[in-house]
Amino acid sequence: MQYRDEVRLLIHFIMGQFIEFTVSSDAICFGPMQDIERASGLPVQPPPSPRPHKSGTVAHHALEHNVQAQNGKWHAYRLHSTKTPERVDAWFAAHELVDPLLELRKLVRVAGSPYEYDCGHKFNCDASRREGVLLVNRYDWDPYKEDEFATRGISEIIEHEGGDFMPNRNTVGLVDYAYSAAQVRNWAGRSSSQRRASKHGVWMHIPDSEYMWVRLGFNDGFTHARSFLSFTQRTSFFEARFPTELGPLRIYETELERVRRGLREGRDYSGIADLREMYSPPPPFEGSACNHPPGEADLLGPYTGDDQILTPGDIETLRDSIPPISAQVEELLRARGFDDATINRQSRENATGVFAASLREEIYDLMNELMLSFLKRFVVPLRSHSSSSTLGSALFPNSSQVSSFRRHHPDHYLLQSFMDTPTLSPALNIEDISARVEAFIRRQADGDTVAFSGECLTRIARFVAFVVMDLIRQADQMSFGRGSSEERRGEACIIAPRHVRMVIYTSGFSDILRYSRVLWQGRGAA
Repeated sequence: MQYRDEVRLLIHFIMGQFIEFTVSSDAICFGPMQDIERASGLPVQPPPSPRPHKSGTVAHHALEHNVQAQNGKWHAYRLHSTKTPERVDAWFAAHELVDPLLELRKLVRVAGSPYEYDCGHKFNCDASRREGVLLVNRYDWDPYKEDEFATRGISEIIEHEGGDFMPNRNTVGLVDYAYSAAQVRNWAGRSSSQRRASKHGVWMHIPDSEYMWVRLGFNDGFTHARSFLSFTQRTSFFEARFPTELGPLRIYETELERVRRGLREGRDYSGIADLREMYSPPPPFEGSACNHPPGEADLLGPYTGDDQILTPGDIETLRDSIPPISAQVEELLRARGFDDATINRQSRENATGVFAASLREEIYDLMNELMLSFLKRFVVPLRSHSSSSTLGSALFPNSSQVSSFRRHHPDHYLLQSFMDTPTLSPALNIEDISARVEAFIRRQADGDTVAFSGECLTRIARFVAFVVMDLIRQADQMSFGRGSSEERRGEACIIAPRHVRMVIYTSGFSDILRYSRVLWQGRGAA
């Protein structure tokens, strides 16, 4: 192992693939010039464990831009793009005793670019600390104050280099703490691309950078930094490579490939954790409203298999009956001169997704639980109504309300759908669904009179079918693979339970479906 490490370092040295500098003060400063200059005059902070602070729509960490670091020689590497080899996409530096490739891959795995899928942590948390990684994000840098910077005897050359976005302020340096102030003065009279490395630090120029992120790797005791990764909004770790490697740091997978792998690995696609993250305090941003679940006493279900009112065949029939292009859209396309071939191709691309085989039963169960809780909460208490017109008004009492923005209350559209249900597939056996709805209502009425007429029960059954079909339609718009028809290469999109839950959380259906315990907790937790 030691021999291989020595060979690798020799290869790096011969190829000139790293820049060497020395840390001798047990600490480093890092960041844009004003951050380094400021941090050089502050005591070295102990290894920080910041938590994100939210202000408006911005989340940031409160930290200083110095930290304890391992003394000794450090090696800095430019990470070039595999697609454009002359382009520098990121920088990485590590203590000479650290395996650079393993450390780099760890940083990317634990907290890579927030613009990439499966990027790990986006903010500092207990889990990132356990991994020995400190995150510094785009809003964690000090605001640039040119006058204040100049009063300290430092001036920057502000110039645009080949289309760069303020290159002096949006790339970072890494310097031995004891020499930081002097190094800033040395760099200050030069543009970003002309700031040369010294034996005490390196300037990590990345062209066309606008926003910056840094990841610091620490030793096992989380006392001293031992590695440093710098990247920007343009960095793609699916393209960036380490100097001795031919391929990129990450292998790109399409969304459908990732989902299929996740299904094989048993990844959770229920969406329950996503819901919990959205409503758990504190809210995502100050002033934002969260749709919290009802109290435990108000949650309904889970129900037994005998209670289910929709068979798997019913739900699949509803999914199959969703048109890939609505009649209005098709009419608009024809009015704009699109031919049949184009419209047919659009229809194929928009075809409703499928339920993943391993998730079907969970989706079937969730749909039934949602509708059963709706019947129990809203319909059963109104069992004295004999006509659908009076039942509809009682079910959706806010249908006439209009907001200050002239928007109708969701009850307005729900009542319309109840009284005039859109056309359903002739393959759907409404009579059977109606019979199961009636049986459930009578069981829940516990011997009390149920006055619903046959026409009223049929309308309830049709409304149940409509709601399920529309849930599937909206969930399909969020389905895996829906974002890129080119990547799908003709494959069907995949609908998961999480898509159904997200639709309910964010749509007008929330008011009538939110009382299902299985919606918020799943069946296993009940």
